Amino acid sequence: EFMMGSSVLTVLSFSAVIIVIDTFVGVSILSIGRTWFLAGTATVWAAISIISSYLLIPILGAIGLSLALASAYLFRLLCNGLYIAKYYSNRS
Repeated sequence: EFMMGSSVLTVLSFSAVIIVIDTFVGVSILSIGRTWFLAGTATVWAAISIISSYLLIPILGAIGLSLALASAYLFRLLCNGLYIAKYYSNRS
């Protein structure tokens, strides 16, 4: 019965790594005073989470939810990471 949960745990572990990295990137964005940018990416993150959860949970159950959250966090990390990389590349 618990063997099916191993795939959920694997995806959530991957998500945890993404969340930790995004937290550091988010602090960097806050430190340069771009709070509204973070608010925007958080809004898009929430929309992606809701829509992908709505689509994936009926089909895949718990693994669908974990994939929905992983994809939303990955999108947020990419947006925040590209923003901070562009900011620091323009300063040098």
